Amino acid sequence: MMGKFSLHIPKGKVIKDPIYHVTSGDVTEIIVEPFAEVSVIEENQSYPHSERHIHVQEGGKLQYIHIQRCSKDVDYSETQEARIEKDGSFQSIHVGLGAQQTKSNLHTILEGKGALAKVSGVIFGDHSQKFDMYTTQDHEASDTSSDLLFKAALKDSAKSNYEGVIHIPKSSQKVDAYQTNKNLLLSENAKARSIPKLEILADDVRCKHGATIGTIDEAETFYLQSRGLSYEEARSMIVEGFFEQVFEKIPHEETRQKLHEVIKLKLKEGE
Repeated sequence: MMGKFSLHIPKGKVIKDPIYHVTSGDVTEIIVEPFAEVSVIEENQSYPHSERHIHVQEGGKLQYIHIQRCSKDVDYSETQEARIEKDGSFQSIHVGLGAQQTKSNLHTILEGKGALAKVSGVIFGDHSQKFDMYTTQDHEASDTSSDLLFKAALKDSAKSNYEGVIHIPKSSQKVDAYQTNKNLLLSENAKARSIPKLEILADDVRCKHGATIGTIDEAETFYLQSRGLSYEEARSMIVEGFFEQVFEKIPHEETRQKLHEVIKLKLKEGE
């Protein structure tokens, strides 16, 4: 273990400006006490392993953004466990850009009535990068809601594998749970695999899951070219637009701009 980053927001404390942290260890612990609010942006540029423990207590609100930009000679693994108590709100955004191979396991547990979780993610792979992503939305309490959206764009011979589970036991009723995985293939050798799953034992629930794997609409590219853009500029605009649904949720303009620049750079690079 290389070090630990701990953040403890006391009861009722509302921090308006986002906290930006460059990872200083392989363990992150965030505790948001009752009715406290905070946004945290954490960027990992070098650590090959990340273990995150998140606890949002009653009525607390946490927006947590994790950006992985490790070098291509790194095999990266991460786990994230988030527990949300009664009337707590958790918004998580995961951005995976670096490392040669990435294995991610994100587990979201809604423990109390009224708990809400929104989990979003972006993956952009190039060259021979590989991303394995596993997510679990675990509704341990009734009257809980979760909404997951993961998007992957892949070029060259990059690969992604997504497996997601929504779990609702018989004791949890009046649950809303949604899971969506969208994949955009930018070359013939890029591959995406998606397996969304539902494990539902309760009967008073609203659940939906879905997955798409597609390519850029050449008609859209042609239209943008007719408006004066080059082919490369048109593709870049389409890919950035594909990710914007997630990026627009990041409460930090400099971070959003940096991510757009990385996307543009990866689009220009070839094998």
